[in-house]
Formats: sequence, C-alpha cells, structure tokens
Amino acid sequence: NNENDRAEVLAALRVVDAVVIFDDERATRLIEAIRPHIYAKGGDYTVDS
Repeated sequence: NNENDRAEVLAALRVVDAVVIFDDERATRLIEAIRPHIYAKGGDYTVDS
C-alpha cells in the first residue's frame, strides 16, 4: 500500500472530512493553515519525535 491508497481508505470513512498528504518533516505549518477541529497522530508518535 502506498500513501495514496492509505489516504483513499481513510477518506472513505464517514467521520473523516479530509486527508492531506504532505512532504514537510513536521505538520506544524499545515495544521496552522487548516486549523482542524481534530488532529490525529499516528500510533508511532512519541513526544521526542
């Protein structure tokens, strides 16, 4: 599965309004621009990363 396939599966969920694929190392600028009501991180996220 590539990222486009995974994004398509997530976008098909009724509870998901949008899925964004981006190339930046951090999502900070994107999050500030979009200002989502909910932002979910992956299971591999740690405070140190």
